[in-house]
Amino acid sequence: MHRKTILQAKEDLLQKKYSAVELTKAIYQRIESVEPKVQAYVHLTQDIALNQAQEADQKLAAGQDAPLLGIPIALKDHQKCSTSSSLHTMPRWLVDLKKQER
Repeated sequence: MHRKTILQAKEDLLQKKYSAVELTKAIYQRIESVEPKVQAYVHLTQDIALNQAQEADQKLAAGQDAPLLGIPIALKDHQKCSTSSSLHTMPRWLVDLKKQER
């Protein structure tokens, strides 16, 4: 599923080929498989993403829709997010240093 475009994934969700929860889990499995090598993420919010996917599945089942409803997305860390802390594009070495200080 990780190779699908947003439009393909959205179409699959609407056709009930898989759920938003299944899509989100597949994306996180892909992240877990490549993240040690790629190191693209400083902070992941899998629990929040799965809860939001479950809510999206409920809305889709009730006939509600929105362009990105059910589609997992990643935000650059400079985006302020009410459900997660942000590192505001700190250099990776500084993030690692701050983790060591804790």
